[in-house]
Amino acid sequence: MSFIPLIGQIPQFGYCDEVDMGQLVRLRSSLKDRLLEKGVKFSYMPVIVKALSLALLEYPMLNAHVNPECTAVTYKADHNIGIAMDTPDGLIVPNVKRVQVRAYVYRIAGNFFGFIFIIFVNREPKTKK
Repeated sequence: MSFIPLIGQIPQFGYCDEVDMGQLVRLRSSLKDRLLEKGVKFSYMPVIVKALSLALLEYPMLNAHVNPECTAVTYKADHNIGIAMDTPDGLIVPNVKRVQVRAYVYRIAGNFFGFIFIIFVNREPKTKK
């Protein structure tokens, strides 16, 4: 199925802001080695994903779906957040499910590390046609 005819029906949303990341840089520095001992590589992305989930709790309309007739709004309970990753085989978007119930950012980090491991280390190479 081609999604090209649907592109005009998908609402677009963009937002830009500046954030002081100083405290996050210090937090990562203090936790990085401890988490690495547990096999979790801690980057900024899991913290940003959790912050996005917390924002969705405050602004649930951003996690909603409108039917094609625009007569009903469905609010999504789960925050399934995907992050685009460039891989040797092309762009993929792994999805961390139910971020809103993950209390610990290091578990989100573990998800991302698992995705990266599967993608880059334990992947099946694409066959050329």
